[in-house]
Amino acid sequence: MIHRFLSWLRSLFQSGWKKFVIHGEKKLTKFGLPIWRTKEDLASALGISIPSLNSYLSLKKRTRCSHYVTFSIPKRTGGERIICAPKPRLKALLRLLHNQLISKLEVSPYAHGFCQGRSVKTGAMPHVQKRILLRMDIKDFFPSVTFVRVFGFLKNVGYPPDIASVLARLMT
Repeated sequence: MIHRFLSWLRSLFQSGWKKFVIHGEKKLTKFGLPIWRTKEDLASALGISIPSLNSYLSLKKRTRCSHYVTFSIPKRTGGERIICAPKPRLKALLRLLHNQLISKLEVSPYAHGFCQGRSVKTGAMPHVQKRILLRMDIKDFFPSVTFVRVFGFLKNVGYPPDIASVLARLMT
């Protein structure tokens, strides 16, 4: 049985299946994403120096926290929501990344939060006058978007591991 599977797999590769697999820069081009091969390319695109870029990538908690302001806001249902907002310089970098990279990524038609031209209202409209409505909230959603998830996604769309790592560290 396993022999037949391996034989089938070998025939796929020999029949030219590999040519349909898109790698790296071809994949980035296909998705209309910027091609950044090195940290220098990325720093240049963001209009900052390598030392400045490196200062945002430090994993030391003290340094990383210095790029954010932390505060709380009251929840509608009681309790508080902790907000970690980027300070102005990091916020400007993240806006540049949004304009050059994130805004070019396809968004699901079912997503309505944080999407330009969409809102709670546009998300609710298809459900008006339905017999059953289920409303839910994903607990601690933003903290669940981790470095590992963002890194894996960026690698999957075609960025080399070192650039995917830098981008993921900036964005998380």
